[in-house]
Amino acid sequence: MLHLNVAFDMVNKFRVLEIVCEFLRYVVVGGAAFVADLAVLVAVRELFLTPYAWGVYVAAVIGFMAGLAVNYVLSIKFCFVAAKEGKGRTLGAFVLFAVICILGLVWTEIGMWLGVGVLEQNYILVKVVVSGIVLVWNYTAKKFLVFR
Repeated sequence: MLHLNVAFDMVNKFRVLEIVCEFLRYVVVGGAAFVADLAVLVAVRELFLTPYAWGVYVAAVIGFMAGLAVNYVLSIKFCFVAAKEGKGRTLGAFVLFAVICILGLVWTEIGMWLGVGVLEQNYILVKVVVSGIVLVWNYTAKKFLVFR
């Protein structure tokens, strides 16, 4: 019986390590998606929409969509183990993936409003805290709803 407990313990430790490694890959994927989002935002705003006051908002949406696409492709190719088994590669999975990202954007905006508008904290500090929370939300939701 002792050998069986040791075996289960080893399997559990391996599973935890696998999840930690997957999460760290997701952090890298999220960073790459952020870079794509920001680059497209700046490029669209500066090259096409500079004369318009509303241009930054349109550019932000286009940047967000670019970041979403990068996040999805890299999540499938690099991050989630289940994607290698074919999971999460349907149109329905992409739509769910996008909804999770949009909810992450909503949580970000709510967190920024609460932290800056209500609690009157420094926006950079609030953004760091909110980004950490949203990172965990995005990873967990995608892990268990899209790439299960």
